[in-house]
Parts: sequence; structure tokens; C-alpha cells
Amino acid sequence: MLLSELTKKEVLDVNANKVGSIMDVELNMAQGTVEHFILKTGMIKKVPLTADKIGTIGEKVILTVSKESLENSPVGLK
Repeated sequence: MLLSELTKKEVLDVNANKVGSIMDVELNMAQGTVEHFILKTGMIKKVPLTADKIGTIGEKVILTVSKESLENSPVGLK
């Protein structure tokens, strides 16, 4: 899958509630790995997602966590 195909994909939580969309991907160039997927959940709120929170990627991205757990997450990007 191309990065351009991943960005803007709709993201659903484990209960099939719309959470937001994938906005960007943070890469670790030294290790050649994905650090975080950046999830846009509102007008300005951005939440970093690690790969363990993503269940499947297809037409939509399905998470393994609930929307509430993301909203209560202390980590956020501005």
C-alpha cells in the first residue's frame, strides 16, 4: 500500500464509531520503521497511533481500541 493511499482513510474504533482520518505517518528513518500514524480527530486535535492500536487496514482503518480511550489519552499533538 502506498502512503498516499493510507492518508485520508476514514478511521473507525473497535465499536465501528467514526473517530477521524489518517493525516500523516511519522517514520524513523534510522531504523526504517513507522513510529506513529497521525490520526486527525477534530479540527485541530491530532493523536499519534502506534501500530498495536490498528487492527486492520482496508477500505477503512479499524482500531483495536475505543473512541473514548483515544479521547482520554494524555498524549496528543498540536
